[in-house]
Amino acid sequence: MTDIAIQPTASQRRLGLFLVITAGILWSTGAAIARAVDTEPWSTIFWRAVFACLFLCAFVAIRNRGRFLSVFLAMGLPGVVMGLAFATASSSFVIALEYTSAAHVLFLLGVAPFIAAFLGRIFLGERIPNRTWIAMVLALIGVGIMVSDAIGRGNIVGDLLGLLTASCFAVGTVIMRRYRQIEMTAATALAAAFGAIFALTQGVEFDPSLRDIGLLALFGVVQLGLGLALFTIGARHIIAAEAVLCSLLELALGPIWVWIIHGEALGTVAIIGGTIIIFAMVMNTVLDRNQPSPLPPAA
Repeated sequence: MTDIAIQPTASQRRLGLFLVITAGILWSTGAAIARAVDTEPWSTIFWRAVFACLFLCAFVAIRNRGRFLSVFLAMGLPGVVMGLAFATASSSFVIALEYTSAAHVLFLLGVAPFIAAFLGRIFLGERIPNRTWIAMVLALIGVGIMVSDAIGRGNIVGDLLGLLTASCFAVGTVIMRRYRQIEMTAATALAAAFGAIFALTQGVEFDPSLRDIGLLALFGVVQLGLGLALFTIGARHIIAAEAVLCSLLELALGPIWVWIIHGEALGTVAIIGGTIIIFAMVMNTVLDRNQPSPLPPAA
């Protein structure tokens, strides 16, 4: 069935930008929260995914007035593929860090908006405004500066996994845009479930302390779950490349949260690179001029 596409109004577009930017801010707290918990990495990933899944399931049920099962069934194959894409992105990121440096992985994440732009142009017919191209290039430069001190010889397996992370996140966002008439928040709950299942196969601690349980709940509900919900809703109203671009705020603000909460000094390159990324986001938003974004035909 094909529905008639309706262009978002200027206010809807502003709301979309606000929601995805807020999602990026929430995601940026991840490193600070992860440093505060004492569980080993795969256990942290498992519990965060479990709490995120529970929150997102509740979010879907409340938002759709209790129509929980029908919403999950309605998302069909597109929702499953989107869930798998986001789960693969999350898992690939963790595995990539075991093979190559964090600097390499983070820099490859800066390529994600360009992948989203390419896929959005092919499959959605989305035209990228010049301001967004400039912002994407500036953001990539900012990421490059942030990780410049740690760039060294990479590992081809790790670098490919880093590229897979960026690609899967872009693919998931494009699918979300293509089938925006479907309640895709359900697909993010599925992604969290997939992530928890994968982490479970790697070995998990089932007896974290009450302190860690509280932090892991915060990690899953606020940082991941609420972030995914806001991103999913907001990305419906802006082009895919722009949505992924806004998510790079996670990289810019992450070191600031670590500094505020844990007192870890901010390096000069982190400050310069993060400032460039934030400037790119602000510039893109200010130059938006309230123009509605073109929408592809809804499937």
